[in-house]
Amino acid sequence: MSNMQPVIPRFYCDHLNWLIHTGRMATTDVSISNLSMKAGSSVIEMFDNTPSNLQIIASAGVSTQCVIKMDTNVSGGTVQDINFIAILGHNFLDADVKFSLEQAADARANPTTVTLTDVRNLGTNDAGTWTADNNGWTLATFTPIDANNEEFRIIIDVAVGGNYDAEIQIGCILLGRYVDAPHRPDVSLQLSLDQENKLIQTDGGMTYSNMKARSAPDWYLAPYEVGTGSTPTIITRSGRYIHDWSFSYVADSNLIPDDFQTSTNLLTGTTMFNILQYTAGSHFPCLIQMDSTSVKDTGEYLFSRIHQQGAPVSTSPNTWMTRWRIVEEY
Repeated sequence: MSNMQPVIPRFYCDHLNWLIHTGRMATTDVSISNLSMKAGSSVIEMFDNTPSNLQIIASAGVSTQCVIKMDTNVSGGTVQDINFIAILGHNFLDADVKFSLEQAADARANPTTVTLTDVRNLGTNDAGTWTADNNGWTLATFTPIDANNEEFRIIIDVAVGGNYDAEIQIGCILLGRYVDAPHRPDVSLQLSLDQENKLIQTDGGMTYSNMKARSAPDWYLAPYEVGTGSTPTIITRSGRYIHDWSFSYVADSNLIPDDFQTSTNLLTGTTMFNILQYTAGSHFPCLIQMDSTSVKDTGEYLFSRIHQQGAPVSTSPNTWMTRWRIVEEY
């Protein structure tokens, strides 16, 4: 555990919203088949970066396989290195779900099941299909298959018995690339737990507090919570984490990729500027693992936006310093 201190943080950046943002994808490139969304829910809202906005798949009492397709419209093998999937907010245990991830060259190609590596709450594996052991949220990494990584498909089936036990609920799906910071932020860090209250003083001298928000809304269970229960923890941490990170002595090769004008470097680079590209600065939140060196299921995470604090500054030839404010997203 890092006690919320960053130790070579890892940034899990969603590609789908970025590709829609750049015009490479359209919202119609995300679809659901075999099962349908419940009235008031939509498949594209499962990709809206809002884990508390639970979308419901009409599945209770049926046995039909469900397929969620994501066509990135990026072809060419190693041009694209998508390497993680996260499902923030789900009831897979309650609904009796097992699932797998497939890749395909395009909509007409035969898919290949991806070998997932469990980072957080993936479940029990059987030949590439994972049965949920808990509700809450899930994170897994994988090595993409170079020849066919344009279309990805989440395959959902009944885990045990004949039918799903409940309607399937999903908050937010992230599919993209993770990028590690080049090193640990500077020792001099600022960390606050903003309670988001405003003090108002009357003419008579009385002081009142107006609080905008106490804590993040639930992701089926409480944010970041994993467990077998169906009810979120009542007492949860209040306030919004805000970190100020400074990265000194960043080599230019770790700040910005060589030839930043080409699509290959935009899609596959592992620099800090790639992180800012995928999140469009502070436009899209990302999932941050505070300590990328921690063992499975013990790390601390923040679903956050990155606010760049001014332009990077060259401190010596080919070396830079950059400041990022990490603001937890509700």
